[in-house]
Amino acid sequence: MLGYYRAVLEDIEQNTPLMRRKIGVPVLALGGEVGSAPDLYESMQPLGRDVRGGVIAGSGHYIPEEEPEALAREISDFINGLKA
Repeated sequence: MLGYYRAVLEDIEQNTPLMRRKIGVPVLALGGEVGSAPDLYESMQPLGRDVRGGVIAGSGHYIPEEEPEALAREISDFINGLKA
């Protein structure tokens, strides 16, 4: 755990050039309605060329445990919506 904090400055240096370009693959960004990042989808929009997603209603931070069917539906729809 402490290694993470020791490496943060090096991580910033390595990641800065990557942040100058958009993610080139489709991204599925889902947040839980009452979780720590309900606005994850909106936050990810500027970072990628094709960002899809939204909020899983009734879910908190642990979407797979709290709303597994809704998550499975979102993942399935995302995969099925990708262009070949």
